[in-house]
Amino acid sequence: MINQYLKYSFLIFLLISFSSANGQTIDDLNNRRKNIEDNISKLSSLIEETSKEKSLTVNNLKLIENRIKLKNDLIKQIETEINFLNDRIIFSQHQIDSLDVVIDDRREELAFILRTKFRNKDKVELIMFVLSSTSFNQAYTRVKFYKSLISYQERRIDELKQLISTVHTNKLNLQNNYKLLKLKQIEKENELTKLVSESKSFAQKVNDIKRKEKDLRKDLANEKKKAEAIANQIKKIIEEEARRKSKNDNKTNEINFVLSKQFKDNFGKLPAPVKDGIVTASYGESNHPYLKGVKIKNNGIDITVSKNSNVYCIFDGEVRKIFNVPLSGLAVIVRHGSYLSVYSNLANLEVKAGDKIRIGQKIGEVAKLDDKVGILHFEVWNERSTENPTNWIPSYKGK
Repeated sequence: MINQYLKYSFLIFLLISFSSANGQTIDDLNNRRKNIEDNISKLSSLIEETSKEKSLTVNNLKLIENRIKLKNDLIKQIETEINFLNDRIIFSQHQIDSLDVVIDDRREELAFILRTKFRNKDKVELIMFVLSSTSFNQAYTRVKFYKSLISYQERRIDELKQLISTVHTNKLNLQNNYKLLKLKQIEKENELTKLVSESKSFAQKVNDIKRKEKDLRKDLANEKKKAEAIANQIKKIIEEEARRKSKNDNKTNEINFVLSKQFKDNFGKLPAPVKDGIVTASYGESNHPYLKGVKIKNNGIDITVSKNSNVYCIFDGEVRKIFNVPLSGLAVIVRHGSYLSVYSNLANLEVKAGDKIRIGQKIGEVAKLDDKVGILHFEVWNERSTENPTNWIPSYKGK
């Protein structure tokens, strides 16, 4: 009887533990899926806007390629959910089978008690057993013992009812999981069909743009000019700052030291300079996506956004330079102690050189491409060295 009770208690413990962990896992899966679907939605909006342009652009292809990657991630996520549901179905079935065994044991036990302990003859024997007591205390103890037996059996009946209810709930959950699993399998098949279609379309567009190699090389040369213009301006600022630093008083140098430390302490925690942006060009050196043997060096990241997007400062600092970048609108450099943040391809600025600026303060707007979308070029420097912006901004981490 004790072994059966321990067995029952262990099963209930497993049930509670699984339900708790199960809930957390479902939330995690739902959050991951929502993030992927949100990014796909953002990309789809940007692709729709850029697709209205008369000519196909490299940026448009990058957006489509990113969406294809995200759709692959979505399919993998659906597979994860399918595997999770399969595991949950198997576990639930084991629970049901185990609880059914305990229920059968409990029913047999109760049936035996009803057959042997509660017949009229036994009741008379119990009464005579109490009346034959030699003292009041003995009679009281015998009555108490009898009541405890009754109470124990009542608890067993309640436990049996609870077990039956648990099995019923598990069976309903199992049925719902089977339905959900079927829906997810259909969803996966649909997503795969759409992905194959989009991949074929993308391959055709890549071939189309590769035929425009002359234009691609021209665009690449323009991008190099922009990068050189920004690097030259930063070099001038650093040289100016070196001269100023020798003239600064101790208080100013101390303020700059504190600001540098605060900026560094926020590594991996800084806000994005734009809302709902998609990184379409990564930091560092990489192969050109469509020109063989051509390397691209990017001192920052390119973030594609919808038209009229605002640009915000990522940390407290001072606007040190505003200048025009060839073929790309305005650029703003903000100093944060020994660190610099650079925002280019801007229009409609709301700051000027020398302004003290706060984290989250609006700097201006992203300049629009053909009145459709815009691309913010964003960089982070530590004096003369470039930093990978995605390491500083968690929303861009891994992109």
